[in-house]
Amino acid sequence: MHLIYRNLCVTLLLSTCLTYLMPDAEGQSAAKSNLRAGVAKVDITPAEVKELEVVGHRRKVTGVRDPLRAGVLVLDDGQTKAAIVTLDLIGAYTEIVKPARAQIEKETGIPAANIMVAASHNHSGPGFDANSAWGKELIAKLGAAAKQAASKMTPVTVGYGEDKIGFSINRRKVINGRAVVRLN
Repeated sequence: MHLIYRNLCVTLLLSTCLTYLMPDAEGQSAAKSNLRAGVAKVDITPAEVKELEVVGHRRKVTGVRDPLRAGVLVLDDGQTKAAIVTLDLIGAYTEIVKPARAQIEKETGIPAANIMVAASHNHSGPGFDANSAWGKELIAKLGAAAKQAASKMTPVTVGYGEDKIGFSINRRKVINGRAVVRLN
């Protein structure tokens, strides 16, 4: 359900942005785009990872090979501001989304309802606890990254392309009336 909602939000946001960029019947832009965007990335790896239990595995972490990251995209068309936040975590649950939206709204003035928070579904990241030192640090870092992205706004144009991607599969394919779980 979360994936469907997230995809719907992204589709609606992009289609709204693209409306301003679509040419009219004569091939002229109906309205000149005033869309601006800013981006920022931040390392969200916990400072202490020794003996950290990760979500989805029954093992402890002993070190960091690749840092966990968060990215923030801020969009402004002159009337509406919005932000898209991505996290290298297992999910974007209410426990993260609510305080992240509140902090980003406080730092940037972007209404919480215009902030989408999504996760990459990374099983090698920690669980979220709003009262932990890392949980508080994460929310502060997301606010700071959004503020940085909002301060680096630049005019942009939007385009898209289509292609067939053949490397992904449905791991739970139905074969002979039975669901079979396959390797990726």
